[in-house]
Amino acid sequence: MSATLTWLDHDAADRDRMNRILALFRERDTRDELGVGVIRDLLADEFFPGTSTIQTRLRYMLFVPWIYQDLEAEGCPSAGLAARARKREVELVKALSESDDKAGVFGKRAGGDLRRLPSSVYWAGLGIWNIRRFNGSQEQYQAAIDDIYQQRSNRHRALDMARRRGEGLDAIGGVSSITWHPGIPSPPKGFPQTATLRLTRDEAQFIEDQIITTQPNSLFARIIPLPLADVDYPWQHPSLSRFTQEQRDLLHHSDLFSQTMYGAAILYNLMLARKKASAELIKARLEDARQWLLSLDRVGLNKWGLDWVMPLAFNHQQAVSPHTLDFCKRWIELVRASGNSIMNEKTAQNLIQSREMRLKGGRSRFSNPRALDQWSGSAGLSRMDYRWFTVKRFIRDLREGLDGE
Repeated sequence: MSATLTWLDHDAADRDRMNRILALFRERDTRDELGVGVIRDLLADEFFPGTSTIQTRLRYMLFVPWIYQDLEAEGCPSAGLAARARKREVELVKALSESDDKAGVFGKRAGGDLRRLPSSVYWAGLGIWNIRRFNGSQEQYQAAIDDIYQQRSNRHRALDMARRRGEGLDAIGGVSSITWHPGIPSPPKGFPQTATLRLTRDEAQFIEDQIITTQPNSLFARIIPLPLADVDYPWQHPSLSRFTQEQRDLLHHSDLFSQTMYGAAILYNLMLARKKASAELIKARLEDARQWLLSLDRVGLNKWGLDWVMPLAFNHQQAVSPHTLDFCKRWIELVRASGNSIMNEKTAQNLIQSREMRLKGGRSRFSNPRALDQWSGSAGLSRMDYRWFTVKRFIRDLREGLDGE
């Protein structure tokens, strides 16, 4: 019998978190091999709220509301809304796939068989940036649309009666059911068939305003007005001194967490290479380890800890398991204590193996030959950048829009 995974669809943020988890399982090698992604995502959500690693281009933040606004204007009922929205999204894929700029187009290869629709990927961010005014998941919105139409109709009738009686608008009370920000720029003529990924100036200004006004204390809002910075990590930003002290402190924690946990990923892959007896992979991972040890900020590491994690988790109402925090703390202590010999330390190897086996159970690559065969040789082998790659693309989209005609 095949395994299944079920969750309760409480809100868009929950759904976005689950989509990220499911996206990892669809990859050949799950990226969060050692289960530290919850801390990574806490930092990413703090720095760049509304973003996700599976987002690609910024104009999707307008494509999605445009599609649903058109369907609402047509009076599309709840029963047909999901199917018709999907049809429009597939039409959008076709148009974008034929445009000059194809980088970041959802479903270029899948076409009509697209499984992950852009609307599901951007839904949570649309709410966080207050572009989406309906407070609920995409499925809840689709199911509620008939009631929304009725609420609007009732309000229109009440407004008409109030005018006839010579009463002010305050006399009717309440507001119509608003689903999208009333200031969203209009779609281009012929949308979605005429769509491109390039933002117009008005569109870029609208999105920039939404990010800055809804997330004024975020690093995202701080960085948007600054010149583009083509660096690999946010803590390398040339305008770091212009960030708040709190932001700089958290970037310091992010840097050291990324540094240290990258070493755990290297050891994990090195152990698998040895288990598979691949001389080529062993050599490659040992070179990764050598470079990592050379780059490690040991001075910063010796004065650093994880006391900031739980307060951050509390602020985001996100659970971090004691097992996860304990694993990270034990690994950091081993990095401090073992020096350059950590890749050969039995205690470190046992920690990595027990952590992976605890997380994966029967799917562990240490105990399941089939899982080991499916290993690419470099599972999860990259430093955390906390969605900086995605954010750089977003900021570039904004700049190009604001600087264009």
